[in-house]
Amino acid sequence: MKYWPLFLICSLLFSGILLGAVDINGAIDARLEITDFKDMMFALHGAELNIKYTYANESGDRLLAFVQIPYSSHIKSDMFLEHYGDAYLIVKGSLKQPNIRVGRFDIPFALIKTFDSHTTLLPQLFDKSLGLKKDIGAEVFGFYKMFTYDVSFTQGFNSFDMPRNDKPITARIGIETDAIKGGVSYLKATHSMDGEMKRISIDFEKNINPIVVRGEAVLGKDPDGKGFSVIMDFPFFFGIEGRGSGLLWKDNANYQAYGIELRKEISFLFIGIGFTHTREITNKNLLVFQTVVKI
Repeated sequence: MKYWPLFLICSLLFSGILLGAVDINGAIDARLEITDFKDMMFALHGAELNIKYTYANESGDRLLAFVQIPYSSHIKSDMFLEHYGDAYLIVKGSLKQPNIRVGRFDIPFALIKTFDSHTTLLPQLFDKSLGLKKDIGAEVFGFYKMFTYDVSFTQGFNSFDMPRNDKPITARIGIETDAIKGGVSYLKATHSMDGEMKRISIDFEKNINPIVVRGEAVLGKDPDGKGFSVIMDFPFFFGIEGRGSGLLWKDNANYQAYGIELRKEISFLFIGIGFTHTREITNKNLLVFQTVVKI
């Protein structure tokens, strides 16, 4: 019965549909990618149908069930599911009391917690620093005054060309004010080649109207690694938004080649810019079309 959480969530959603307490929306992410100003590819990068059921009483929301049904025309399934395929149940406490989430969700580490990157073309730091984004498990989260807190216990999932990280414990303490948002995160996992992997991060988000700047710095050991990323959103023209991104990651890790275990230093540097146009098709059920050009 390892699929019982998904069965429970789907049962709640089906009941909610019968009761008329379900919100359904979707998105289509279509991309035109241009490389070196000559190679061009157009693809249905991702499509999603989101189904959310909310149970509320006189005190507010008490139960939330969410399932995302995804599709992609050209990304292999394990890489695609690193960005799509959420399915979770949230039991909400009273005001200022902890909330509990069970299912498949984004781990609460650095910008993964505050920035939704699943429709952005530009690479993100987590695939280099963690090899992990979405995972199956349980999370406790909430807020106190201007502070937020998140702790998750998950099974470990890896879709990238890196050794598997098992049973990660992830925690983040954040602060949210009108001036700035930020946080400190910590992750500890069992690394399949190097033993115990540890990561610590500092992240921030600053709105300098009309520009939004986000950044994170990550430091870790076993395998040793360090790096940072900066993301900037800015208006372009005629409803088109621009996004610039840069990241640098260096690590010294074990890798396997031809059956031989090797330790080598890997460096990754990326600087890019993309443009996005979003359009609302209806007001109630939101269908979003995106066209992204990568330079």
